[in-house]
Amino acid sequence: SCWRMGAPGNPGGGTVATAPGAGDDVFLVRNGADSLTVGFANSASPNLPAYNTLKLRGTGGGEVGLGVARNSLAVDDRLRIGDLGKGKLTQSGGTVRTGQLLLGAGVGGVGRYELSGGTLESASTLSVGFNGGYGELVQTGGSATAARLYVGEQDPKFTRGDPRASSFTQSAGLTTLTVTAQIGVVDVGTDQFSLAGAGSLNISGGRFQTPELAVNG
Repeated sequence: SCWRMGAPGNPGGGTVATAPGAGDDVFLVRNGADSLTVGFANSASPNLPAYNTLKLRGTGGGEVGLGVARNSLAVDDRLRIGDLGKGKLTQSGGTVRTGQLLLGAGVGGVGRYELSGGTLESASTLSVGFNGGYGELVQTGGSATAARLYVGEQDPKFTRGDPRASSFTQSAGLTTLTVTAQIGVVDVGTDQFSLAGAGSLNISGGRFQTPELAVNG
């Protein structure tokens, strides 16, 4: 099933009586100049059944934000922040677990993740800026784990919608990658990449661990 939220009190233009449940595709969408921030809370139990996908998208100039301060937010497939619009996730505690994190996906996508506490876990990749979008991951605490980090990942078929270089910035906390970190990545084929994109890696504190690091330029 699909759960949509548009304006407050009017989810997706329809009527939704209950919160999204396990296996749902969840869309937090707002069209307008005003921004909207939603606080995530799981009062029923420490662990919430996993959604299938979760997208944050603000169009018309506004941003859709999600705040996680405690408990567990689980997304089995893709967590897309700034999917063809503006989105931000702020995590100060708890656990965010997903199959893949995409920040700034598609032309017009602008996504930001602020991690100051708690744990961020991605089973596959942390993609910061993806196929024409612009992304930022700012870590000032907590821990992040993933197999791969891609910053500025770009498929040549897509036009970059934002001239800025996507970035990963860490001043504290722990980041652990088990396969690779690639900064400024262009997808040139099935599982084949070149370093001709636009991305930056800025580490001023904490610990950043990866068995492989490739940086464009």
